[in-house]
Amino acid sequence: MKKAAVSVVTALCALLPTLTAALSVGDIELRSKLNEQLDARVQLRSERSGEIDDLQVRVASPTVFAAAGLARPHILSEIDFDVVPGKTGAYIQLSSHDRIREPMLNFILEIESRDGGKVLREYAIVFDPL
Repeated sequence: MKKAAVSVVTALCALLPTLTAALSVGDIELRSKLNEQLDARVQLRSERSGEIDDLQVRVASPTVFAAAGLARPHILSEIDFDVVPGKTGAYIQLSSHDRIREPMLNFILEIESRDGGKVLREYAIVFDPL
């Protein structure tokens, strides 16, 4: 079953134009706990000047979730994604206005550049209780 989901995501990635190898999308760093507003970061690095400034970040479409065999909970629509420049490289700030009450979130981020290149990356967050 897991092989099938990996194959589907791999196939989807092959169908989409991708960003150049100069863009690196890191792991997620969770900074909040269960029943708190979401506070998480994903590190970004790029060798191309200005590439990070033009990125659009969002939760992938329901079609991508279905192809990967994942449910797309409504709470994902309420998460804000902001690209934030930093001293050691930029990051994607994930935040929510409401408290997260689900102990686990599994989702796919879609990162799109100005020139139409896309990266899909799956993340799983397990929240520690307070």
